[in-house]
Amino acid sequence: MKLELVTEIGILAFGIATLVQSFHIRILKFGGSMGGDVFPKALSIVLIILSAIVFIIDLGKYLQNKYLKKTRASATEGASVVKSAKERGYLNVLFFTVLFAIDIFSIRYIGFVMAMIPLIFANYLLQKKEIRKTDWLIALVYAVGVTVAFWALFEKVFEVMLPQGIWF
Repeated sequence: MKLELVTEIGILAFGIATLVQSFHIRILKFGGSMGGDVFPKALSIVLIILSAIVFIIDLGKYLQNKYLKKTRASATEGASVVKSAKERGYLNVLFFTVLFAIDIFSIRYIGFVMAMIPLIFANYLLQKKEIRKTDWLIALVYAVGVTVAFWALFEKVFEVMLPQGIWF
């Protein structure tokens, strides 16, 4: 739990550093009316807000667990459940990291749209504790919807050309 708090503080610091650095962007323009500093500033602010929220929530959990006394039996039972959940979490992170690396290398060949759909699809399913049959369809609709939304945002609003592959 302490490591998670340190990580969240690191992410918060990274967001603040990114925001500070985004104020130094003056030259970049993507062909539209917005400057090149709009997206880094917005993303930094969102990162700061989200990491602060997660930090506050986890700090509350940490303090609650620190001062909450449990019986020995429930502590030993809970330890095995937590251990298996952590192992599953590590495998999910490893799987997503490998999939993300494949995605980064393949995006120039198959394009943004076709590369993002499997990544977002897998990310949705990895967040579920238990996958039901309906989750597959929901994950597909979600992946296509998010990909199209990001494509429209960058291509149409920000006027940024995304990598185009064989199909898109």
